[in-house]
Amino acid sequence: MTDPAAVFVSCGRWIGPLFWCLCACAWPVWLLAAPVDITTEDHGKELELHMRVVLDAPHAVVWSTITDYENVADWVPGLSHSKVLERRPDGATVAQSGKAQVLFFGISVDVVVDVSEHPPDRVQVRLLSGDLRRLEGEYRLTPMNASDGTRLHLLEWQGRVEPASRLPGFLTRPIMRENLRRQFEGLVTEIERRARLARGQG
Repeated sequence: MTDPAAVFVSCGRWIGPLFWCLCACAWPVWLLAAPVDITTEDHGKELELHMRVVLDAPHAVVWSTITDYENVADWVPGLSHSKVLERRPDGATVAQSGKAQVLFFGISVDVVVDVSEHPPDRVQVRLLSGDLRRLEGEYRLTPMNASDGTRLHLLEWQGRVEPASRLPGFLTRPIMRENLRRQFEGLVTEIERRARLARGQG
């Protein structure tokens, strides 16, 4: 008969390292990023998201980061390539590719999106072509004051996404939710890094 204690010890040999591996992957975001509030709604395979965070960062820093399409792959997890195909006074056409993945399941994403800029407070994104059936949403930036008078900014992303994957919705929705959360937190971390540099804090 198998000894339950031996099974527990054996399982612990791989559960422990797996747990700490997952924590290590997320640690830089936990360490640097302001807390992000996320709400989602499922609509079949389509996922509606509303993500928001309060940032202690100047408006110019936030705006320049969310419109830095050429370099976004440097700080957004899962995004391997981002290229501006056309630059316009009011926005851009951008090609991006990467992979949305949670543990053993993944969805490759290769898209071209239209970005419309509405300074000083909105950036809208709309799918033109690619591996998603639907992608549309917008960033919204709202100034606010802390109780001590510090100038803060509320950054929000609200939109809908639907993968073209043949995987069932109960798999694709968690993958897309986790991927978009990581991307938003990666953006927040980069905004905070640039804000520290702007203040001369290294």
